[in-house]
This record gives sequence, structure tokens and C-alpha cells, in this order.
Amino acid sequence: MNRIPVPAVAAVTAAAALMLTAALTIPGGAASAAMSCKPGHGHCPSPSPSPTGTSPSPSPTGTSPSPSPSPTGTSPSPSPSPTGTSPSPSPSPTGTSPSPSPTGTSPPCIVTATFSSNPGDQCTFPADQYPQIQGASVTRLGNDMWNPVPGASLMLTAHSPGDWTDSVNMPAGNSAVVAYPSLDADFHVPVDPWPSRPLSDFTVITSSFSETMNATPDTIASAAYDLLFDNSGTVNEVMIHHDLSNRGGDCSVPWAAQNVTFGGSNGVPVRSDWNLCVDGTSAFWQVPRADSFSTGSVDVMAMLQYLISHGYMAATAQIGDFGYGWEVCSTGGVNEDFRVSSFSITAR
Repeated sequence: MNRIPVPAVAAVTAAAALMLTAALTIPGGAASAAMSCKPGHGHCPSPSPSPTGTSPSPSPTGTSPSPSPSPTGTSPSPSPSPTGTSPSPSPSPTGTSPSPSPTGTSPPCIVTATFSSNPGDQCTFPADQYPQIQGASVTRLGNDMWNPVPGASLMLTAHSPGDWTDSVNMPAGNSAVVAYPSLDADFHVPVDPWPSRPLSDFTVITSSFSETMNATPDTIASAAYDLLFDNSGTVNEVMIHHDLSNRGGDCSVPWAAQNVTFGGSNGVPVRSDWNLCVDGTSAFWQVPRADSFSTGSVDVMAMLQYLISHGYMAATAQIGDFGYGWEVCSTGGVNEDFRVSSFSITAR
């Protein structure tokens, strides 16, 4: 994976990414061990076991006739309701809405990574568990420590792709990206051999987010999208950096474009401060550091169409992975909570 504005593209994309080889069902998400998969940000496009009951039934008490395990137990017997012994059909205290609760109705999925262990474990959320992400068959969350250094550690706690935190500790002063704690919305067609999808299948791709790095003066990190493509011509990776702390905002080669305007349709506000850096096979859209924003929306399709119309990408481009998270270099040697409190993708 390429990191702005560092030109070491090959070193990143050659980093060992991670393949899903075993899955353990955990309420709130599936934690799975992953090893060695396609280069990128460490998310594998292979199917995995359902995490927490992919049945559309909204019952939180496990009384659904669905054969998949309930988040609150696997017994099919009519165990006591969590609201008490009253036979009245009053609503469950956690609600029956199919949308994920911000606080979670069961223990979250937790995965950790250190310099020497578990760098590829992931939490898995099938599409029917989080409909706020369109276009993907499954979304995976992981620590993605693709460049481990001594002293680095991460602990990801995920209730859903729109409600998760990664507690990160990176050595003070480290200036190279160590990890990309992130979600990956998998746009591959979920049929063997999992081909990527033609970008021409879509007319609209936008995304909204709310995140915080809880940055300190010693934090070196940036919040960014990371999209991977096949059959795309010169550029096969596109990053969109919008919240920068002591990194980014410049380009190691001459700017390809500056002060480009996007937004104004599909609910995306107009911004005229997007700058484009194209370095080898990677393109980076980014705002100046002073213009960083942690809550907002981006018109991803408009940014991709710009690259196509200016010859950086081919119209035959196929999208495989749609990532979002933080490139983290340093937290000053202390724990720092990187948090996503909402996230969505509109793709149609």
C-alpha cells in the first residue's frame, strides 16, 4: 500500500497482506485469524463464516427459528426474556430495529496486534448486518499492522463498521506508517474466484464519516480512504486523505492538480481545496493540513471520474476493496483512541 507522500510504493504494496483461514464466532462480529493474501491493506476477498447470526430476524433473545447462533445464546429454548418474566410483548430493552445500536447489544468483537502476534486478525460483518454500506458483500475490520516495529500495539473494539475504536500505541517520533487500522468494504463479486466489479456498474459512489484521532502534538497520522482496483491502467490505488496530523498535505513529486472542486450533488458539500498527487501507481487526493476535517462526506465517484478523464485511470477499472481508517506512524509512545462513530457508503 502506498502512503502519502512517501514514494515507497513498492515496499507497501509488497507488504504481506492477510488471508482469512479460520473464523471464530463472537457476539458483535466475527474474529478471524488471517494470513498471507492479496497485496493491499490486508483484507481478503474470500468468504468467511457468518459472525453473529446473519438471519434478518431482529430478535435479540435467540428465539428466531434461524439456524444461525443468536448473539445472546445458542439455545433454541424459550429462555427468560432479558426484560424480565412478564409475558407482555413489551419491546426488548435493546430495541428491535435492524440497524446497529451505537452501544451494541452484545459484547463487541475485539482483536489485537503487537510487534510479534496477531497482525491480521479481523472482525467480519456481512452486508445484512450493516446496510449503511452499499455495494459490498461483507465488511471486515482489522488492525492491519503491515509494517510492525518494536513497541507497537493495537486493540480494535468493534460493534459495527459505524461504531468502532482502535486503541493504538506507536513509538514516539516514528515517521513511517506502521499500521492502517481500518475497515474494508469488499466490493468483489462474492462468487469464486471473487472478481472485482466494473466501476461502470455504478453511477454514484459517495461516502460519509465521523471520526476522531484524539490527536496530541506528538501524533503522526492521517484519516484516509484506500481504494484498490484491477484493470485500471496506470493507477491501481486511490487514497483520499481528509484529516491530517503532522503528516501529509504535500507531494513528493509535482502536483498533478490543485484546488480541484468536488461536491454539490448527492448530499456532498462543495469543497474546492482538493489537491492531487500521482506517484507511480498510486493517486492521493488530499486537503491541506490546515483544512483537515473529521466529519463529512466525499464524492468518491467524481474523484475517480476525474482520474479517468485525465488519463490516470482506464475506463475499464474494476473496484475490489474500499477501505477507510487511519495511517498511523506515531502516537508519541502512549495509548491513543482512534474512533469511528458513523460510516456509510452509497453505491448505486
